Amino acid sequence: MTRHLYRFYLYAVFIALLIYGTVAIEMLLNTLLLLTPLRASYATAPSASTVIQSTIFTLVSLLIAGALAGLHYWLIRRDIRNDPDAGGSAIRALFLNLTEAISIGIAVPVFGFGALYQLGASFESDTVSGFAVALPILALAGLIELERRRIPPAPGAATTLQRLHLYIVQLFLLAFFATIWIFTLTQLIDGLFFTGANSTEVCGDYSNGCSRYHPLFLILALLWGLVFWVLYCWATRNDKSPLLRLIVQYISLATGISFIIAGLFQIIQILFLDAFHLAPSIAEVFGPSPINNFIAPLTLGIIVLGLSHYWLLRAREVGLVEQKGLLFAEYAFLAILAGGVFWWGCGSAIYHLLETLTFDGREWASVLALIISGVGYIPFDLYLRKSNRQGIAGAASPRRGLVLALLGGGILAFAIGGATALYAWITALLGSPITNWQQTAHAGLAAFLVGAILLIVYLQAARHEHLFITSAKSTPEPITETTTPEPPATIEQILDALLAGKMTRDEAATKLRLLESPQETPRESLQEPLQPKPEDQEPYTTEKPVSEQH
Repeated sequence: MTRHLYRFYLYAVFIALLIYGTVAIEMLLNTLLLLTPLRASYATAPSASTVIQSTIFTLVSLLIAGALAGLHYWLIRRDIRNDPDAGGSAIRALFLNLTEAISIGIAVPVFGFGALYQLGASFESDTVSGFAVALPILALAGLIELERRRIPPAPGAATTLQRLHLYIVQLFLLAFFATIWIFTLTQLIDGLFFTGANSTEVCGDYSNGCSRYHPLFLILALLWGLVFWVLYCWATRNDKSPLLRLIVQYISLATGISFIIAGLFQIIQILFLDAFHLAPSIAEVFGPSPINNFIAPLTLGIIVLGLSHYWLLRAREVGLVEQKGLLFAEYAFLAILAGGVFWWGCGSAIYHLLETLTFDGREWASVLALIISGVGYIPFDLYLRKSNRQGIAGAASPRRGLVLALLGGGILAFAIGGATALYAWITALLGSPITNWQQTAHAGLAAFLVGAILLIVYLQAARHEHLFITSAKSTPEPITETTTPEPPATIEQILDALLAGKMTRDEAATKLRLLESPQETPRESLQEPLQPKPEDQEPYTTEKPVSEQH
């Protein structure tokens, strides 16, 4: 315990000193960068005294903190030399992985949005803070990564902490990449193909500031988010943790499918709006802030889905998943997400039918787009059901997951929708209606009806396909245990059972016939030794054959 407390003290003080030095450098950069063109037009340059004060503070802080941090790092290295287990300890893994995870979680978004995106955006902005905050923290993350790679963690708690760092940050970077892609790609398209013409309609009197795009920095912002996500995925390419790795990579797969469905929804909605003579303008589709943007989610979904499929193939190479099972799992995720969109659209259609009889082109364009963009789940549903019934390897678990997911969604919609509708109606009947109780009741009734349909359809499917039974019982395997057959009963035992009423006359007759049939129950051959027939017997003699005598 004493050594663990000492080790905890070393890493805590060492990391704290590194953080203090990082903050000091950040303050100096924030002052010096205000003297560069990165400063916004409305910002003022620092005075000479401010520069001198910041410089002296940073130098003094780095001198003292650096000396103390160097001393504690030397003590850490000595502790590792004296105790070989110290390098792979959980305390070391905790401090290094936690510090690096927090550093990456702060620096990557700040540099992406606060520096690169702002440089390429369509308005004047201050990028000094983005560079001043992100660069020192990135340097800190790099130092921690070098130290972490110097000694691999020991199996157990240390390895678990490292995996948590890699996979949690991987999901965070995926969210950041998706966000910056959606925000940046629309402005990049407007700047490259429309030269900012769409931004004029959005910005109004501020069009001069809005139309100045810098495509290079926008592209760098897109690549910034993509590169860091791919790097963290690459760091786990050989990891053999089936739980964390498959969970995170299936979440990435589902994210890619969701964005593809969102892009298809926007395309179908635009087509229906055009059919209803309500076609959106160019700015609403390709502008800097479009409400019918389909390019960004569609391209993002294709990238995320393709890379997630590649990492799952790498998981197959290390033995975490089989090829056939992987394909069925991807079909199941696609069916679950598309099915949710389809039934959401069905519920929206029921709600609009209950709510009003007038035709609203925009609302019905959205409803029909939801239904059509999700109707593709039906072929995947039928394919998984057929594969499961045929007993194809790898199809049982994805089919069970699909049915149980939609069944669970149906139960929730049935219960919550029914309770909401009853609540709205009962309070109205008692003279204490809630605000907009009719709309609330109609929405609850629509959810209730959709949930009832899902409950009926997939409850029957689960029962017919025996999906409520565990896999060990639903897929019978040949019996391997050796059981000795019950020896046939004797005539006396059969007669005793017949007289005692334990056996019917027909059962007794059947057993007696079996005793008489030598082909069915060779009882005599099993109980008695084989005896030669009298005519086959030869007289016993002790004399040896002639060949043996010679």
